[in-house]
Amino acid sequence: MNVKLLLKHPKVLSFVGMGVSAASGFLGVMVLARTLSPTELGTWVLYLAVWSFLDMLRSGMVHTALVRFHAASADDRYAGAAWVMSGAFTLGVSTLVLLSWLAGVRLPDDWRLILPQLPWLMLATWPYSVALWQRQAENRFDHILILRLIFTVPFLIFVTLGFWYSWSLTQIAWAQTILFTIASGGAILFGWTRWQAVRSYERRHVRDLWGFGKYTIGTLLCTNLLKSSDTFLLGYYLNSAAVAAYNLPYRLVEIVEIPLRSVTATLLPSLSRHGERREFGQARALFFKELKQLMLVLVPLSTLCFFGAEPLVVLVGGEAYRSSAIFLQVFAVYSLFLPADRLIGVTLDSLGRPRFNTIKVVLMAIFNIVGDIIVLYIWKNPVLVAVVTIGTVITGVVFGGFVLGNVFKSQPAAQSPTL
Repeated sequence: MNVKLLLKHPKVLSFVGMGVSAASGFLGVMVLARTLSPTELGTWVLYLAVWSFLDMLRSGMVHTALVRFHAASADDRYAGAAWVMSGAFTLGVSTLVLLSWLAGVRLPDDWRLILPQLPWLMLATWPYSVALWQRQAENRFDHILILRLIFTVPFLIFVTLGFWYSWSLTQIAWAQTILFTIASGGAILFGWTRWQAVRSYERRHVRDLWGFGKYTIGTLLCTNLLKSSDTFLLGYYLNSAAVAAYNLPYRLVEIVEIPLRSVTATLLPSLSRHGERREFGQARALFFKELKQLMLVLVPLSTLCFFGAEPLVVLVGGEAYRSSAIFLQVFAVYSLFLPADRLIGVTLDSLGRPRFNTIKVVLMAIFNIVGDIIVLYIWKNPVLVAVVTIGTVITGVVFGGFVLGNVFKSQPAAQSPTL
């Protein structure tokens, strides 16, 4: 494979897209940690956690189902059904939050961005999200890369200007919303959202997406709870400064997740085709091939994060966050189990077993939330919250691995497929 073909390979494009998104987020946190106080940074993290939770909920209804059904049928009418379903959710949530703000509902100061700002961010990201789902379904990771660049580069430039202009949290939030609006407009103009399919979709397309999505929405809901519950509970039991100290090292772990996210994104259409044809043996070979390759990449990165935790944390957040190095060391151990957990989840969905993936993530969410409450109530130590995440991911690997092993046994293993 020559260099030109390599650069066009879906895995490479997916990796670059994920890398751009993670790198911009990583650099953005570095800048915000130096231009905002720990309390303000904690407020920003809480705002993003709420938005991520709702965005995951919206995505859960249609994302995986759209990719799976489109990969099997190449029917654009599924995109029309995705527009309708995600639109109903977006408009419903945005209206509810906006009415709460207009009615004078008051939240604690740490949550002050949510009511006035969140509805506009949800609306701004609606077409952008549909475009990302549809482009993945069509294996056009070059378009996904462009969409990510349209938002991430200008936003990073904006927050960097905060060294000179001292942006307020409201100004940062509005800049984010405006840039997502521009990216969404570009996706519509380029024809990447397939919005015209709204005219031709049928009820059966909605039924197909919801029949699959009712499980994946639960999966993604609990997946987001796994991440956001730590943030919410730390904010409830401790304070915003503890939220910032916990979340800043987690940004470094996202570097380890870049190759993992890129691989699972490209695997979903391929595994879905195997699942549609009931080629479980080939799916098994593909699963173990990708798991071995991911471990070869991620083990060195996790090791680097563990032994270089203190200088890495100081590099990102400055001296004020030196004590957060212990969090990064715990997260480095946690990251070693992520490849198996993520690949098990995407394989169960692709092979038509979304119910078991949902059960897996529900068990993980219960373990994580109960564990967090116990350690925060008794010891009030945020480091122990990070330790709970290790037990959480092990729970998912054990249960999911048992179920997936039974699925693979339904056919003999096939030879490893070629790239």
